[in-house]
Amino acid sequence: MTTPLPNRTGVFQVPTTASNPSLFGRLVQTMPWGVLVLNRSGVVTLINEEVQRLTGLSASHVLGQLLTEVLPLDFPEDVRRALYAVVTTEEVVSGTFFLPHSQQWIAMTTEPGEHEVLVYWQNTTEIVVQKRQYQDLADNLTDSIATWGPDLRLRYANAVLVDQLNQPLSELLGKTLGEMEGSTAMSDSYTLELEKVLVTGQPSNHTFAFTTPEGNRHVHLRLIPDCQDGQVRQVLSIAHDITELKQAEVELRATSDLLLAAEEVAHTGSYEVELKAMRLRFSDGMFRLLGEVPQSFVPTLDIMNSRSHPDDVQLVQQILDEAIANKVPYHYLRRVSRADGQMRQLESFGHVVCDEAGDAAKLIGQVRDITERYQAENQLLQATQTIRHMLDGSPAAICLLEAQRDQQTGQIIDLIFRGANHASELLNQKSEACLLGHGLLEYFPGVRTVFFDDYVRVVETGVPLRTDRFYSSEHYEDRWFDVSAVKNGDGIILTFLDITTRKRNEQEQAASQQLLEAIFEATLNSLEVFRSVRDETGQVIDFEWVLANKAAHRLLQRTDLTGKRLLVEEPAMEQIGVFERLCQVVEQRQSVDFEVFYPTDATDAWYYIAATPSMMAWWLIGKTLRPANELRRLYCTCSLLSSKSWPMPC
Repeated sequence: MTTPLPNRTGVFQVPTTASNPSLFGRLVQTMPWGVLVLNRSGVVTLINEEVQRLTGLSASHVLGQLLTEVLPLDFPEDVRRALYAVVTTEEVVSGTFFLPHSQQWIAMTTEPGEHEVLVYWQNTTEIVVQKRQYQDLADNLTDSIATWGPDLRLRYANAVLVDQLNQPLSELLGKTLGEMEGSTAMSDSYTLELEKVLVTGQPSNHTFAFTTPEGNRHVHLRLIPDCQDGQVRQVLSIAHDITELKQAEVELRATSDLLLAAEEVAHTGSYEVELKAMRLRFSDGMFRLLGEVPQSFVPTLDIMNSRSHPDDVQLVQQILDEAIANKVPYHYLRRVSRADGQMRQLESFGHVVCDEAGDAAKLIGQVRDITERYQAENQLLQATQTIRHMLDGSPAAICLLEAQRDQQTGQIIDLIFRGANHASELLNQKSEACLLGHGLLEYFPGVRTVFFDDYVRVVETGVPLRTDRFYSSEHYEDRWFDVSAVKNGDGIILTFLDITTRKRNEQEQAASQQLLEAIFEATLNSLEVFRSVRDETGQVIDFEWVLANKAAHRLLQRTDLTGKRLLVEEPAMEQIGVFERLCQVVEQRQSVDFEVFYPTDATDAWYYIAATPSMMAWWLIGKTLRPANELRRLYCTCSLLSSKSWPMPC
C-alpha cells in the first residue's frame, strides 16, 4: 500500500540557518515519499533519497544545478513537461506518471511558494497494479463451478475446477470430494457445507481457508440447491478464490491503522463534504484536533462554525465558495476552540471533486494543527524585527555579503550584497535596495587592493578578521576604518566603523607623548614618579619608585630604583618630614613645594622639592597594592640649592 502524502504547508521556506537547517534535512531524507525542491529559476535546492531511487538521479550531480540541464535525454517526456511547468506557474501541478528507471508509478503534486516550489512524489505502483488486477478479474472469471448429487458425488465440473484438481474430467465424475486426489485440503469444509444444504434446502455462503504447497488459499463458496417436489435433486457450487482479496483487506486494514496513527502523531485530520446534502464526514484525527472523542458526534457545518473564531467564519466560507465555483484546490487558516477551551490554529488544504457532469460534488481536505508553528513564526518575526532595529541602531556599518564564485574554477570573484543596516547606507551613500544583488567590487573597486584578499581568506578558512586600515577610494578620502569580518555560510558578515577622528587624535597624542618623553628626559631637574604603598587599614606606609628620568639617575648615582621603596632606600625621609609632606599630597590631593635640609655624614645639602598628585599616573598603573581608585602617584622635582650635592629623592 502507499503512504499518504504529507500535508502541504502553504508558503514555505527551506531552512538554511542556524534555525534548524539540519533538522529539516533529516526529516525530508526519512520521508517515505519523494521530495524535490526547486527555486523559481529552476535550480534544484533539495532532493531526497526516494526521488534519487525513483529516477536514478544523484544528489551530488543535481543539487545547485538547473533542472533542465541535469535531466537525462531518456527521461519521460510527460514528467519532464510537468517539472518544467512547476517553476513557471503559481498553480499546483499534479499528475500520475510512470518512471522507467524504477519501473514504478508515481502521483505528483506541488506546493508553490514565493521563492521555491516543493514537489511531492507518492509511489502509487501497488494501487495501479491492484487496479489492473481487479480489472482483469472482472474481464476473465476464474470461478470453479460444479454440480453435486444427493449422494455428494460430482455430476459436473467446469474447466477451472478440472485444472485445479489436475485430473481428467472422466476420472472426477461420480466421485465424492474426499475420493478425489489432491482435494484433501478443502474437502472437510466443502463437504460439511454440501451436507447442510442438502438437509435444509437453503442456499449457503461460506468462506474457508486451506493450505496448499503454494501457500494459504481463501475461497468463497456459494451453494445453491436445485429442489423438486420439496427434495434437493442437486447442488450448484460456485467457488471463488478470494486469496488476493483477503490479502488486500489485510493490507488495507494495516494502511488504515497507519493513517490513523500518523494522524494522531502528526496532529492532522481529514474530512469529506458532500455538497448537495452538506453531509460531513470526519476522520478520527479531525475529532482529536477539536479535542473530542473520535466519532462521538455527527459533524455539521453549524458545529464547525460555532467552534470557529468569528473573524474566520466568513473568510473560510468565501475561500470555499470560490474554490467550488472555479473547481480549484483551496487553502485556508481557521482558529477553532477545542473542547477544553483552548484556541488552536488549524491549516487546511483541499480540493474539489466533480461528478460525471462536471459539477462540484465533494470537498476533500486535510487539516493539521499549526498552533506552535504559527506562534513560533510570529515570535521569529518579532525577533527579526528586533534584530533589525538593533542593527539599524548600531553606529557601525554592517553588511551581509555572499561569495560569487567562478563556475569553472570555484574561486571567489566578488562578494554580493545580501543585506545592509542603516549606518551602512549612510556610510556607503547607497540605500540597501540599491546595494542588494550587486557586487562589492562593482560599487567599490578600490576594495580589491586594500581588503578583498582578507575577506576571501575569511570565507575560505573561517578565521575571523579584525584590523584598522587606511582607505582612500571612491567617495572616501583619507579615511581610517575599524574593520571586522566573520564567516557566514559561503560569505561574510562585515562590520566597519569610521575611526578617522580617533586615529588622528591618537597620532596627535603620540606626538604629544613623544614630546613629553623628550622633555622628561632632557630636563636638568630630577623628575621621579612614586606609587603609594598602604597597609591593610589603608594607611600609607611607604612610597615605591615607578619612574625616574636621566637627571634623577645622575643625581642619585644609580639606575635600579624602579620597584624599590623610598623609606627602605632613604630612611631619613621620614625623620626630616619629607614622607609626611608626600602623604599630605596623596591624601589631600594637593600639590606642595618646600625646601628641606638633608645632612649626612658625607655632606650637607638643601633641596627644593615640588610634589603633585598625577591622575594620569594613577590610571596608567597596572597592578597595585590598593584598589585603583585609592592609588596615588607623585611627580617630584628636586633642585639643589647649596654648593653641596647629595642624592635627595622626593
